[in-house]
Amino acid sequence: MTRFWILSICFSAAAASPDERAVREAIQRIVTADNSRDLASAVALYATDAILLPPGLPPISGHLAIRERYRGLYANALPRLEQQIEEIIIRKDYAFVRGTTSGLFPSDPNEPARAINDKFVMMLRREQHQWRIARLMWNSSGVPAIR
Repeated sequence: MTRFWILSICFSAAAASPDERAVREAIQRIVTADNSRDLASAVALYATDAILLPPGLPPISGHLAIRERYRGLYANALPRLEQQIEEIIIRKDYAFVRGTTSGLFPSDPNEPARAINDKFVMMLRREQHQWRIARLMWNSSGVPAIR
């Protein structure tokens, strides 16, 4: 029984398409950029016409507006985030990703870190052989984050 289980995990990992692996890598790069507050790398992962749809706020459209949003977030925070991908659907040059983001978002050394436990929907578009975020929407999952 154990031998079959190990083989099925190896088979599942090997079954991911090159596009799926590239989409997963793009999502890992945004998490890495966030956690290191790397503004240039974060913004470069977005399509030039990308739109962020944050909860309770108007849409944030285009590189310039997205850059300013990230600049404000990074100026007052030291994120410690991770993402879990729950679903990926790829159709030609578009990918749909659904998942969760969890972790801590410390905004001030004198205040407790804000726990993040969000769900997200992301649409990526292949542009010049790279997957870039075209749309991103998120909100709280309503479940307290585990620390």
